Amino acid sequence: MDLGLEIEQCSTTHIGHLGLVMAQIKNLGIMEIIDRILPIAEGHNSKVSHGERVAAMILNGKGFIDNRLYLFPDFLDDKPLERLFGKPMDSQWFNDDALGRCLDAISDCNSPRS
Repeated sequence: MDLGLEIEQCSTTHIGHLGLVMAQIKNLGIMEIIDRILPIAEGHNSKVSHGERVAAMILNGKGFIDNRLYLFPDFLDDKPLERLFGKPMDSQWFNDDALGRCLDAISDCNSPRS
């Protein structure tokens, strides 16, 4: 018996506690503060800001994962990044080069000036 109803396919992605962690990162304005102190220079063609990179590293730390930077995209691969960050993101944007440059910028910012 056809009732004329259309069945929609839907899927879910489990984010566990990472949604709560990202909510606090956003509430505290951590990404904006970091981006104000450490802006990405023009012409570097970066897809993610330093603030977003730090937020991803916090999520990784709160995900109880202690992986090398080159494995970072693998950690983010199955996470709903668009839901967490509020915009389309690709896990490959958080590669070891991007995270290393972010950590270098943080280190340079905290180094005593001569």
